[in-house]
Amino acid sequence: GLLMIGLAAWVGATQIAWGSVLALVALRYRNFTLPIVSLLCLEKSLIILGVLVKPTNTGHTPPGIYAAAVLLTLSVIAIYGARAKSE
Repeated sequence: GLLMIGLAAWVGATQIAWGSVLALVALRYRNFTLPIVSLLCLEKSLIILGVLVKPTNTGHTPPGIYAAAVLLTLSVIAIYGARAKSE
């Protein structure tokens, strides 16, 4: 009961903090875009790896995994494109 509510609140708080950092970088500190996109790649990779290592018992893949895979692909393309332009 209370443990689950506490965990949900903690996860929600981290999402608010991460979203605030993303918004701040997008709107004000564009020099930090590459490190933030790299962290986004790491986050999405860990999410996908977590489901691959320990699949759910329900027999289907959570829909968020597909979104994580799409965001990971787009992030890698963005990093590759940014590095190609800087050289």
